[in-house]
Amino acid sequence: MAQEQSPEGAEPAKKGKSLLENKLLVIAAIVLAQGGMGFAAAKFLIAPAFAPPAAPGAAQGAGHGGGEPGPDGAAAAPASGPLVSLNEMVISLSATGKPRYLRTTIALEARDAAVAKEIEERLAKFRDIAIMRLSSHAPGDLDTFEGKEAVKADIKTALAGDFKPGDLLNIYFSDFVVQ
Repeated sequence: MAQEQSPEGAEPAKKGKSLLENKLLVIAAIVLAQGGMGFAAAKFLIAPAFAPPAAPGAAQGAGHGGGEPGPDGAAAAPASGPLVSLNEMVISLSATGKPRYLRTTIALEARDAAVAKEIEERLAKFRDIAIMRLSSHAPGDLDTFEGKEAVKADIKTALAGDFKPGDLLNIYFSDFVVQ
């Protein structure tokens, strides 16, 4: 009978090992679950937020200047026009107190190569218009997305007088740092 009973020291060691094995399994399950949730969050929540928005009217086949019908009879979306960079600009903003600056690079999207060439030939004039419009804004005007969109619209309106309607398609900021 004494041989059937195990010493008291052996029983807890066996329990401790199974408890350790259980902890490792639980930790591994938690790590796998967290990895799966991280992947799902990145795939379905974060990635769609950074996807480029569809062009307005893209579902209806409408675009800047219309397009040739495709093989299925629907109007194809027109290709975007050539971009002409106004090069990097450093602009002193309208601010009270400490001077504030904007470093930006602006590109103009032209309807076609002829308009792009015209922009390149009068680059100094278009840079001057952009600088004058930007320097009239306070740093607070440029803090929000809506503020930046308003500035784009302001510059496009100021430049529109030098183009025929439809020649200047869009304005893009490829750099935008306020200091």
